[in-house]
Amino acid sequence: MAKPRRKPQTGSLELSEDCAFQQANWRAERIAWVVMAAIIATAMLGLFSVGPLSNGRATDPGNSIQVEYSRFMRLSAAQTFRIHLAAPSDGFALEFDRAFTEMLKLERVTPEPVRALAGERLRLEFASSSGQPATVTLHVEPIRFGPAMFRVSLGTAAPAELPVFIYP
Repeated sequence: MAKPRRKPQTGSLELSEDCAFQQANWRAERIAWVVMAAIIATAMLGLFSVGPLSNGRATDPGNSIQVEYSRFMRLSAAQTFRIHLAAPSDGFALEFDRAFTEMLKLERVTPEPVRALAGERLRLEFASSSGQPATVTLHVEPIRFGPAMFRVSLGTAAPAELPVFIYP
């Protein structure tokens, strides 16, 4: 009669292995590392703060105004909108839609407007020397969070559209 063959011993402990579970665990770990790296990369690019993804520029269809703004804002954190006008006429008015006034608190405007009118829209009227480029800086603070589309126009012209997201 032949002797029964023994299994080769790999260690001093007899442990059961679940290879399928171990491979699934390794796969999940690799996916988690990729997700964490993607979050870090987008954060460094400005998705959650200041950076190239956050800096936005918008112009109206007639190219009469150009707006520099931050696409991603934080609730209660000061923000700045810079509105560049190529050659405004003697005295000009900027108009902002209702979403702008509902989501943002206007802290300060430089230069100071001659007159401000609030109603369905916010209208800021300025005096300027005709034909000279002008820049209006708005210092605002977000008061509500979520996605928004702001519209800014020079008088009654077609507006520039500013898509933003305000984080809580």
